[in-house]
Amino acid sequence: VRRAVVPSDDAKGHNELVSCAAIGEDDNGGAVLATGGWDGTVRRWRWSGAGGAGGAGVLTGGKPLQGHTDRVEFACIKPSEGGGGSGEQLLLTGGRDCTLHLWDLSQSSGAAAKKTRIYTYDSIASGCVDWGAPGGAGATAAVGARSGVVALWDIAKGSKKATLRGHEGEVTALVACEMPTGGGGGGEGGGTPVFVSGGADGTARVWDPRQSREIAVLRGHSRRVYSLAAGPHGVVFAGDFSDAVKVHDLAALGKKAPALLPNAPVSDGAAAPIAGLQYRALKHGGGGGLLFSTAAWFPPGDDPDADVQGCVQVRAVDAKGAGVVAKGG
Repeated sequence: VRRAVVPSDDAKGHNELVSCAAIGEDDNGGAVLATGGWDGTVRRWRWSGAGGAGGAGVLTGGKPLQGHTDRVEFACIKPSEGGGGSGEQLLLTGGRDCTLHLWDLSQSSGAAAKKTRIYTYDSIASGCVDWGAPGGAGATAAVGARSGVVALWDIAKGSKKATLRGHEGEVTALVACEMPTGGGGGGEGGGTPVFVSGGADGTARVWDPRQSREIAVLRGHSRRVYSLAAGPHGVVFAGDFSDAVKVHDLAALGKKAPALLPNAPVSDGAAAPIAGLQYRALKHGGGGGLLFSTAAWFPPGDDPDADVQGCVQVRAVDAKGAGVVAKGG
């Protein structure tokens, strides 16, 4: 999401750029969304299908959860545990105010929703969560800093577990995924939990949180890495400043060049940053799923009324992150 599309006086919408979004489900299967903005607020929403004009879905809610005092840079919702869960809908957010906030979106009021605040002593640029065992026990947040470090935090204890160094410059993206064990990427199978970070230095780095060490460097990106998404088992998608999404096979440990998925075409001879990536597995997709990618072009000059141009592409990918069979805009 590149900019807020609500009036500045709307009490149920951001009045600055929307910098991050997360989607999840409650224990009854209902869609829950959270957004963070440069206005320092976190807002929660619900999606109801086919309630609007022409059968379109309706987004309701938007009341702010207040706690951050600067830009909110990432938001992660804990996956639903179904009817056997605790009933909590956990959301972790991080921002440039050097804080992490844990929220329970099932609570009706903003004050009740706020559970934990962690001061990180570093301005946050990106982040993700490995939620661990059911109930959130052992949940670890990987937090990327503007200084170039990746810090691992125990959410329950509010304590730092490790500081990982390797990037030269801001850590711009993070994702939790699994490193395949006993076989190549793609398909189903077990794996070792890892974090993958992307940076302004144009690299993506794979980290083993158990040993607090770097295990691979993924290259082949144009300029900075803007976005990351965990794809089919053992696959990570990376968005950079180009017209192609990079497809990394984690089992290769960075020893082979990434495959390419064409993204938005160039505009006026210039590529666009692939600012956002999301992957959703398909139940009957043979190990594959759908990849959503965004690209945006900012018009030249200083005209404040000039519109940002952008698009969202949707692709079906196979179990190795390849085999594009459909796309739309």
